[in-house]
Parts: sequence; structure tokens; C-alpha cells
Amino acid sequence: KIHSSTLEDEGPHKDSLSDLMKSNNKSGCWLTFLQENGERVESSGKDDLG
Repeated sequence: KIHSSTLEDEGPHKDSLSDLMKSNNKSGCWLTFLQENGERVESSGKDDLG
């Protein structure tokens, strides 16, 4: 679970990201999500998906 280790360093919203990752087991989709919305997540400090 390489992603999990990285998410923990992402920030306080790691819990939300962990939930999303568990929902999306497809690392491909997850990586795309981070690439496209990574900046937005870091900027807002919390995921606006839920």
C-alpha cells in the first residue's frame, strides 16, 4: 500500500483521502484524481467530495 504511506504525509485530510482510496481501489483512477485535483485538495485543506 504505497499510496497509503504517501497520503499520510499529504496532511490532516488524510482520513478523507483514505476513505476515497478505499472506495476507489483502482490506483489508476486515484492517481488521475490526484493529478487533476491534487492542487485543489491541498488548497482547500479538505476534500469537497463529501
